[in-house]
Amino acid sequence: MNLRRLFFGLFLFSLLSVHAQSQRDSIEVYGKVMDSFTHEMLKGVKVEVLRPDSSLVSQHNTDKNYSYGRYSYNFGDEFRGLFLLRADYIFRFSKEGYVTQYANLYKRDLGRRERRRSVGEILLKKIGKRRDVELGAAEVRASKIRMVVKGDTLIYNADAFQLAEGSMLDGLIKLLPGFQLRDGQITVNGQYVSSLLVNGEDFFRGDPRVALENLPAYMVNKVKVYRKKHAWSFITKGKDERKEDLPLVVDVNLKREYSIGWVGNVGAGYGTANRYLGRAFGLRFTDHSRLALYGNANNTNDTREPGTSGNWNANGSASGRTEMQTAGFEFLVKGDKDQWKYVGHAKIYHQNTFNQSITATETFQPTLPNSTFHRTRREAEGSHFKVQTEQAYERKRDEGFFNVFGALYYQHHRSDVLHQGAEFSADPKDTYRAASLDSLFQTSSERLAKLLVNRQQNQERSREHAWSGKVNANYFSKVAHTPDYFQIEVNADFEHKTGTTFSDYRLRYGQSAQSLRPNEHQLRYVDVPTTKIHAKFRTEYVYRPEWGSITPFLEVSAAHLKDNRNFYRLDRLGASTPEFGALPSTTAALLQTLDTPNSYDSRHNSLNGTLGARCTIWLGGKLPNQHITFTPTVNGSIERLTYRRDALHAYPRRNQLFFLPTLSWGFDNCHITYRMHAAYPELFNLLDYTDNADPLNHYCGNPHLQRSTSHKVTFSRSWWKWKEGKKFFIDAAWDVTRNAIAHGQTYDAATGVRTFSPRNVDGNWHAAARMFWERPFDKDRQTLFTSETKADFRNSVDFVTERSTVQNFAVQQNLRFNAKIKRVILDGSIGARYWHATSERKNFQTINSFDVTYGLNAQISLPAGFAFNTDCKLYQREGYSDASMNDLRFVANARLEKTFLRGRLGVALDGYDIFGGLSNVTKVINAQGIVETWYNSLPSYAMLQISYKLSKPPKKKNQ
Repeated sequence: MNLRRLFFGLFLFSLLSVHAQSQRDSIEVYGKVMDSFTHEMLKGVKVEVLRPDSSLVSQHNTDKNYSYGRYSYNFGDEFRGLFLLRADYIFRFSKEGYVTQYANLYKRDLGRRERRRSVGEILLKKIGKRRDVELGAAEVRASKIRMVVKGDTLIYNADAFQLAEGSMLDGLIKLLPGFQLRDGQITVNGQYVSSLLVNGEDFFRGDPRVALENLPAYMVNKVKVYRKKHAWSFITKGKDERKEDLPLVVDVNLKREYSIGWVGNVGAGYGTANRYLGRAFGLRFTDHSRLALYGNANNTNDTREPGTSGNWNANGSASGRTEMQTAGFEFLVKGDKDQWKYVGHAKIYHQNTFNQSITATETFQPTLPNSTFHRTRREAEGSHFKVQTEQAYERKRDEGFFNVFGALYYQHHRSDVLHQGAEFSADPKDTYRAASLDSLFQTSSERLAKLLVNRQQNQERSREHAWSGKVNANYFSKVAHTPDYFQIEVNADFEHKTGTTFSDYRLRYGQSAQSLRPNEHQLRYVDVPTTKIHAKFRTEYVYRPEWGSITPFLEVSAAHLKDNRNFYRLDRLGASTPEFGALPSTTAALLQTLDTPNSYDSRHNSLNGTLGARCTIWLGGKLPNQHITFTPTVNGSIERLTYRRDALHAYPRRNQLFFLPTLSWGFDNCHITYRMHAAYPELFNLLDYTDNADPLNHYCGNPHLQRSTSHKVTFSRSWWKWKEGKKFFIDAAWDVTRNAIAHGQTYDAATGVRTFSPRNVDGNWHAAARMFWERPFDKDRQTLFTSETKADFRNSVDFVTERSTVQNFAVQQNLRFNAKIKRVILDGSIGARYWHATSERKNFQTINSFDVTYGLNAQISLPAGFAFNTDCKLYQREGYSDASMNDLRFVANARLEKTFLRGRLGVALDGYDIFGGLSNVTKVINAQGIVETWYNSLPSYAMLQISYKLSKPPKKKNQ
């Protein structure tokens, strides 16, 4: 019996050994087959695997599906998924019209644990064509294929879409099936596009507006949509790199005859309300370089265009008045086969602003018989100047990848502000906006004097200079003869800021508080220099056995913060007080006015470290790529603070060590994750200090603050058919926070003084769910329907004089319909939101509100080179306790444009907010109160624009 068991055990062990040996003896071979001139991936390539004696082992084609075990592969763009026994091989790559190429694989070069080996980039050279003999004219008509699917890439043929003469890239993008363009943001089949590329390279750091508005559509050959691998993916690629985590990009491939040349356009416009704009753009490009110059000047406040936005907000048009001028350039150069690349960018920016606002606030007070009311008026004039430069370099080799990024910024800001405000114990009942402020500051009112808690006026003049910069470097390297790799990351950044503010502050209390506190008139000068330095080092090693992966990592960071505030009360000089905006003639006189209780000197140094390991185990079963991942981390920090404020000289120290785990389970398109997070209060918040630099708002520390801990669980599941444009997605999240740090406040009803102090509160939790689906209604995906449903509940705990708990529940439904019918694009939407807020707090007004929005966008190409664009929205609100919030508003914008000179010259007439439906008054109701704000703005205007576009392709060479 024992011999039988022994024999069976030896037999089973031998089977397992053979299986393990077969796993070790196989290798996955992959590579890329590309056109040697265009570097585009080739389809229909025959891949033959030969022995050293040229006998055939196997034959494959990059367009067919192959299976290995339970996995299915389509080579598509990348030749991959070919599993072979470890031996010497010759690979033959052939395609009609191309010269055959060979590659070798030697067993001696394979490591014992190496499971994947690349044969590199195979460049096939086209065979030269003989010159054709002209046989006469013949007319051939064929319908061009609009779109093909190649692996996981959607490829659109630009020539198959009819466009008006002079159309730019945005006109083409709007016509592509499954594409939607709103506010310069592109979505494809409901998924947001992270970057827009031109010939595979980022264009102005992925900002789509630059390419959309400046590249002529006739230059485009194909538009590709795919998930772009990272530049270092050839090292890190493995089972644990999920395709859905890669960024979705739109890659615009230019026609070969336009691979070298230049394009440019200039435009100008002038409209009512003295609105103007001017812009210029120029681009020079080759196969290996690109240089772009641009400039822009306008006072239009924003860049929205009729018919393209659909996201106008009836509750807030562009506020204030802004004049902006900007100019810059971008330069890119790269080597053959993208082995190296350099990108440089520089920008200069200037802006002048003039902003006015009037705010009426009602604050719910749970400990008082009724709410308190506040009125403020603010007028600010300022200018902002900024210069920046960013440089990036990357180097790619077979065994490693390196990139470095550096940036330097300088900015200067100036502002002059006049602020007036008043607080009342009851509603002042203004007869017009800010009537109560006019009565208090220009005349007198006995009725308002009885309600007045305090009133204040503050005139400020501030200046600020700031230098900042950063350097980031990354290095990825393969580990020879293994599937492993390691990464090293180094980051450093700094910021030095100097700011000064003059302030003429006047405060007067109401009748009930005049005996408690004296009125204030302070002439202040505040100097606030700040220096921040931060550096981080991170390294990780990815170990890849057959059953999963183990990634130990170490991260160390150090930070230094020097923060000073010198608060001077110049009014203490009495008769020697200088004029507003001037300093005393001597340093000694200035030092006499230092307000030491409200001045401080702070030095904070910290050293943080994280040690952990991400462990992934691949599970069997029918679920594709089922796995479980556990990431335990140990976090530690050492903090040192030197803090001096008047008589307070504190040197707190804190050393902490805590464990934070993350656990997730999932398979393709389904994931459940648990995360734990801890947050410690800032050291200075633990000090026993009081800051009353603002007489109406005092800030205190709290030595009894504790660490807050949060737990979060997320779930996501999606079903989608990429090729058909169908998608269904659900997700849900739940989180709870223990000892959340809230900025509690207490209110003195007699003086209106608020005292803020951080404190721990319990009871905060949140739950949310979302369902999204999208599908086209026709084969060509010219009609698209989208539905999104959201539900959200939040139990919010705060401290306003006493503990306050508010429950918020919201449900939202959004429907959108997009149709492209020949030369007409229609985009309709309906959005509805219900919000319910309740609390047991005294004087809390339960909220039950409904907001409904109807939208319609239309883009119509008319005969004779005309085009008409419009967008309309109807906003409806119901259920608010404040009757002024229940309203109905209609917003409409339109553009009529015409092109001349074969599309090079364009004239457009824009009408913004034609019926005056936009409001420059915003009103917000929440659990704390009601806030209504008026802004100065010019929401309605018309503008006439003229633009000229030009391009120059390279000269054609003789055949």
